[in-house]
Amino acid sequence: MLAFTLGLVAVVGLEHLFIMCLEMFWSTGRIAQQTFGSDSSFLEQPQVKAIFKNMGIYNGFVGVGILWSLFALPTMEMRAVLILFTGFVVVAAIVGAVTVSRRIFVVQGLPALFAVLCVLLFL
Repeated sequence: MLAFTLGLVAVVGLEHLFIMCLEMFWSTGRIAQQTFGSDSSFLEQPQVKAIFKNMGIYNGFVGVGILWSLFALPTMEMRAVLILFTGFVVVAAIVGAVTVSRRIFVVQGLPALFAVLCVLLFL
């Protein structure tokens, strides 16, 4: 179960690095249009691009924090940091589900929630 837990946490971290790239670098592409349910004319507006870059950097911080803790910290410290960062993802996904789309909780929140539970139980 330890390998499963660490793998699940890594997936959450990598997911947030992907979200960062989507929001910061690929925000006007086809995948972004499908993901955000917006057309390219909206996504190409300078204000929208700036907002996406801002959101992306925060997702990047979360992803890096999760992955850094997996590879750079001893087990007890890693456990605390993973609970903190994956907990951030769960809370952000709840806010996103309430304010934007329930799909956010399914895509981001559920994996993070399972990761938090696995860290609490198996790490």
